[in-house]
Amino acid sequence: MRHQRAEEHRRRELESRLVVKEERNESFQEQKMELTSRRQRMAMEWAYKHGLLKEAKEEFAWKGKFVHIPPPLQDFKLIRNFNAPKIPVYLEDMDEEAVELRAGETREGTLDQGGYHDYKFFVSSDIPRCSVRICLKAISGDPDVYVGNGTCSRPRKEDDRYTWHKSDWGDDKMVIYYWEETFSLGWLYVAVRGSRMGGDGRCDYELSVDAKPMPSMEVTMKGPSMEGNEWRGGERGGRTRG
Repeated sequence: MRHQRAEEHRRRELESRLVVKEERNESFQEQKMELTSRRQRMAMEWAYKHGLLKEAKEEFAWKGKFVHIPPPLQDFKLIRNFNAPKIPVYLEDMDEEAVELRAGETREGTLDQGGYHDYKFFVSSDIPRCSVRICLKAISGDPDVYVGNGTCSRPRKEDDRYTWHKSDWGDDKMVIYYWEETFSLGWLYVAVRGSRMGGDGRCDYELSVDAKPMPSMEVTMKGPSMEGNEWRGGERGGRTRG
């Protein structure tokens, strides 16, 4: 009799556990279906907006501005900044010791491991709709470039204190566009860091910076990017040893 009661208790306990497990499984399946449905809706919504962005890009390239912004794109800060860029201007030089770079000029330098050379470049408010192009060529070793806007002098990797950076192996090319939220006119600060030494124990580089107005036909819906051989820094300027 006692044995039968024990068996009955184990059977009920097992059935209770199975019921709980089944309820959990059903709840999990419902959550999974809801998540899948949500992702599908997001994908469809983004595909729709992507199509609108493509049309808007074509309109901008043709007319030089956005005439009709579709309602789904009106909250895009990127779109708003194209038409009415609110770009801060920083005229105060926050690093008097940094070496000033002139447009198209090429600077040469040699760095120690982990060492920095600090430069600055002035972006005139006469060309607010512009792109700043930075070209760092590795002669030996692997130098990296860190850039700060008008509020970030002496950008540094170690303190995560920089606005933009490029740290690929070899040459580093960067383009910064006026419609980016962190872009500013006036002084920009450029730091070159010696990341790796070459076989000769040196880290040699050439650096050049330039600012160009943005013709409407060259506008792309991008942020900072590499530009391949489209722009070769230093071709128009002199060559100076840093």
